[in-house]
Amino acid sequence: TPVEPARLKVAAENDRVDRLEAEVAELRNELASLRQQLVEFQSQFE
Repeated sequence: TPVEPARLKVAAENDRVDRLEAEVAELRNELASLRQQLVEFQSQFE
């Protein structure tokens, strides 16, 4: 049926979005960590 390839495509897109969301979450954590390090670094010069 023509529905099957469309369903597979949607499933693949969903997986891709899930992976991207996981990557974004990882990058957010990394960024938060870097910001914290920067704050700690800057506080040495106050």
